[in-house]
Amino acid sequence: MNRLQRATLIVEMLDKMIKKGSWAGETHLQKCVFFLQRMRNVPIGYEFQLYKYGPFSFDLRDDLLQLQAESMVDLSPRSSSYGSSLAPSNTSLLLRKHFPRTLKRYQDEVSFVADHFGSLNARDLGRLATAYYFYLKDGNSSDEEIGELVNSVKSYITVSEGADAARQIRSIASVDKR
Repeated sequence: MNRLQRATLIVEMLDKMIKKGSWAGETHLQKCVFFLQRMRNVPIGYEFQLYKYGPFSFDLRDDLLQLQAESMVDLSPRSSSYGSSLAPSNTSLLLRKHFPRTLKRYQDEVSFVADHFGSLNARDLGRLATAYYFYLKDGNSSDEEIGELVNSVKSYITVSEGADAARQIRSIASVDKR
């Protein structure tokens, strides 16, 4: 997948996340792109590593900065709280018009991720994405074992919350396989 096709999917994901009520900050987008690539097997080509709030891609961060510089994505400060929101710009409509086959090919995958994760807050997304990260490393681990792994790297997430995240991820992943 080339850079412009990736950009098309990123702005489409942002658009669908916003329609689901997402704050659409960078953390939110990072996790949704992680699920898009790893759970839905969309070959976007980012490498994710565990970071402060779960799986994170520095290459995706670079692409987001490039999209902002190219006026494809707008960054707006949140008026009622801290942080900023990302949103597709009007210019991104032109980009999406140039890649209709990419959008059509992956529309179900983008919608799946937006439907399941688009309305979640950053903490819940981080919890679920971290549980999924460990689930992918060893799908044979129990929910409690995944909960312990999540807690070992994210002490603010209890073992119980991590195990609950593992159960949620297994449920979503089973829907994904139907």
